[in-house]
Amino acid sequence: MGFSTGVVNHTDRSLEITAVRVDADPQLTVTYVGWATCLNGCFGTSSWTDIRDHMAQGRMVPDGTLPVPLSPKETEESRGFAQVSLEFRVILDPALLGDPKPCYRVRQITVDLKSGEKNVPIGYPDGTNPFAVQARQTTLDPDCPPKPGGRQ
Repeated sequence: MGFSTGVVNHTDRSLEITAVRVDADPQLTVTYVGWATCLNGCFGTSSWTDIRDHMAQGRMVPDGTLPVPLSPKETEESRGFAQVSLEFRVILDPALLGDPKPCYRVRQITVDLKSGEKNVPIGYPDGTNPFAVQARQTTLDPDCPPKPGGRQ
């Protein structure tokens, strides 16, 4: 699977992300792939096979890895979407396929900034996790919402 997490700079100054870290359940291997403005597409939440095929066709291609540039405040060009999307690949331990555990989650994404701030959380005001996957299948499962204890 792959997923995207949008990042918006709410400050009056340009920022640069210099490191990206992920806190996830130990059954998940999560790899930061790069950042995208989504002009060439974003992963969204898709199967890795589909993402790989789209990347080979020149779609869903990240714009870069690090540093990640963030313009001051949300600009009109963002059309209501995040200025930058962080793109990730997620692999669930294959031995767990079919496991009845309801969900495995990416709990938090944190970044370091060139200005010196460390472990800045990329947050979701509604309390959802960035990503959740159910082991019964290889696609997203409506019984496995990103927000623990509820549906989206």
